Amino acid sequence: PNTDQERDFLKHAFRAKQAFGVVWRQKNNVLSQIGTLGYITEITESHDGTLSAKVTGSRRFTLLDLLQTTPTW
Repeated sequence: PNTDQERDFLKHAFRAKQAFGVVWRQKNNVLSQIGTLGYITEITESHDGTLSAKVTGSRRFTLLDLLQTTPTW
């Protein structure tokens, strides 16, 4: 199941229609330089409380610097 921070993030981003960035982590645990800006279009909750989100990407971006590593990368 998702952590409380993950659940709060997903619910807030969905309700506020707030965009967020998705950046892939490579096999060597290094973040990719290119990411996608996206919006959550649907959230579903399974019987065990896990949230699943459908995300629609809107545009690419280049990661210049990592300023914060919590609650997620």
